[in-house]
Order: sequence, then structure tokens, then C-alpha cells
Amino acid sequence: MDKLRREIKRINKYNLEYYNSLLDIVDRYIEEKPDIPIETCKAVIEGISKLILHVLKQEPIGTLNKKNLQDLFKEALWALQHKGIALDLEFVLHIGTVIRCLGEEIGRAHV
Repeated sequence: MDKLRREIKRINKYNLEYYNSLLDIVDRYIEEKPDIPIETCKAVIEGISKLILHVLKQEPIGTLNKKNLQDLFKEALWALQHKGIALDLEFVLHIGTVIRCLGEEIGRAHV
């Protein structure tokens, strides 16, 4: 969470401070109500992925709303790499694992 918070603070062009309030929710409920942090993390990852695709690939947000979380994340990573933006591989691998787990958890919840 600390790395993400630092990046949010560093990138002030797109007013990402909103995501800090969501990360505060994750911190607040991680032990007490784990379903809230799961859904909140999903929203943060989905929102940032959509922003990346909207900014870098000029994709309309409406078309991005139809994609699932894992696809959005993969496309956002590809867009960043395609633009030559260096990524912290360890961080990306951890986030990828989190997204896979979130997808599995959400899939089970909707069965």
C-alpha cells in the first residue's frame, strides 16, 4: 500500500488523491470486515487500469466498463510497457496475484 500511496502522491496530474481515501478504507477494515477491503481493492485496481487505458490509448471509459478486472489490468500493463514506462516487476507480480485472487473470490461470491 505504501508504494501505491507514494505513486499517487507523485502523480498529481490526474488528481489521484481520491484513491487515498479508498486505501484508508482498506486499512480500516482489513481485519474487521475483510469483504470491504476486497471490493475496495478491486475498485482501486479497476479505476487505475481504466485511467491508464483512457489516457495512454484514448479508450472511452464507456467501452472500458464492459471489460473484466483481469483483462483491464493486463491491457493497462501492456499499454504502460508499450509506452516505454518502466515498471517495478516485483510490484506488478504481486498486484497480478492479488487481481487473480480477487477475481477468484468475486467469482465464488457470485455463484
